[in-house]
Amino acid sequence: LVDTGAVTVHSDASCTVLSSGTPYTVRLAADPTDDRCTCPWYAKHRGTRGPCKHVLAARIVSRKLTR
Repeated sequence: LVDTGAVTVHSDASCTVLSSGTPYTVRLAADPTDDRCTCPWYAKHRGTRGPCKHVLAARIVSRKLTR
């Protein structure tokens, strides 16, 4: 997702991640355990199995932009 440019970072600390043609909204928080995503995987697991791939991609791109 990172390498294909699927992540768009917005000024309000949210990101849009386009995955398999579907846009998902990711909200990044100061505490990574509070990150949120609108994907079905996140809705099902609610962070109990770690972050979804959309949150991970958003974190990577956001960190690259703040360096």
